[in-house]
Amino acid sequence: MLFNRIDSIELRGVTKRYGDFVAVDHVDLEVIGGELLILIGPSGSGKTTLLRTINRLVEPDEGEVFINGRNVREFDVVKLRRSIGYVIQQIGLFPHMTVKENIALLMRLEGWDEEEMEKRVEELLDLVALPREFAERYPHHLSGGQQQRVGLARALALNPPLLLMDEPFGALDPILRRQLQEEFARIKAALGRTIVFVTHDIEEAFKLGDRIAIMRDGKLIQVGYPDELVLNPADEFVAKLVNADKKFKHLDTLKARDIMIDVEPYLVEAESVEAVLEWMRENDREFAVLTKNGALVGTVTLSSLLKAGTLEEAIDEPLRLSPDDSLASALSEMKAKGEFMALVVEGERPVGVLLASEVLLRLV
Repeated sequence: MLFNRIDSIELRGVTKRYGDFVAVDHVDLEVIGGELLILIGPSGSGKTTLLRTINRLVEPDEGEVFINGRNVREFDVVKLRRSIGYVIQQIGLFPHMTVKENIALLMRLEGWDEEEMEKRVEELLDLVALPREFAERYPHHLSGGQQQRVGLARALALNPPLLLMDEPFGALDPILRRQLQEEFARIKAALGRTIVFVTHDIEEAFKLGDRIAIMRDGKLIQVGYPDELVLNPADEFVAKLVNADKKFKHLDTLKARDIMIDVEPYLVEAESVEAVLEWMRENDREFAVLTKNGALVGTVTLSSLLKAGTLEEAIDEPLRLSPDDSLASALSEMKAKGEFMALVVEGERPVGVLLASEVLLRLV
């Protein structure tokens, strides 16, 4: 491991061109040790390219990158990358390897003994909220969210002081994405590591980030804490991206039915833990809305099912809303009860799901 801790990362005049296209244009950026810095911007803004200059997956045409005051070009590139955790949207698990083998890959390359690897794999499975018995499963037996957790565990295998994350939750369905954001917020607090995190989701940025760096057309437009960006945006582009007033301009005229998402992909009628687990596996879900004869029974999550002895023990009673409830009052009630999600119900029949984070995005 090249670094015991990260005191600072500094990018000075970093520029990357692909022919005539300038992907990153003379970016100066400092990452403070121990913070989670968000890189956000539209597609093609250069955020992923900039992220990859830190672990030398991309070599800049101009400029330099420093970690703890040393130019990354001074380090052996293999040792550098093993000292930096890297998580991507596509996950990249090896299908012919078990979960344990995927997580332990770098440990094995570093010469750890079997007992050390076994202990570390168990620690990491606990950290990312996966049952230890999953260690012997193969990736195709896991849901998308479970695979993403394994990818995170693998990135943390050698306990790196720096973690790079490139839209890790971007391909997941809205409910699962929100669940993983909640879990990652917990993991972030437990790790105390320096993290650079790429996203296109401003609500994800505000939820997870200590500071946010906004990019457009390869240039760094503004860096700041969330309240700084809202109160003092550098230009109209930043103001449009972060200004909550614009998002809520028509909130008082909207009802829950106007913004709810379709509940159909999450509906299941089943009477046993095993049956719901099989449905989740077949449909790549970690959340389900249980019904009986069309009437709402409750909601369950994959983690609650895995811990419960019976289906009844796993069922949670969700916050219920009417389709005609004011969206403003619905969000107020969700906030008061600490709920990120509510079910929209007509009589006893679930007709939609209201996610606080999705409301914010869809009102832009």
